[in-house]
Amino acid sequence: MTQVRMPKRKESGIDPAVNKNMAAVKRICCVGAGYVGGPTCSVIALKCPEIQVTVVDLSQSRIDAWNSDRLPIYEV
Repeated sequence: MTQVRMPKRKESGIDPAVNKNMAAVKRICCVGAGYVGGPTCSVIALKCPEIQVTVVDLSQSRIDAWNSDRLPIYEV
């Protein structure tokens, strides 16, 4: 098995999110509202209210379920 080792990041004391050379994330579009895309984007939307999160899916019923009061994802 091959493993890629990432170099350690230097601690510069500067938050990369406010780095002048980086663009701030303002919008995210997730393709797929299933068991990965739906929960992932819902957490991003909850934790980052300044980011506009859009989820698209081919299934209209899945999108309708996410927009309803009863979430389409259930895990015991």
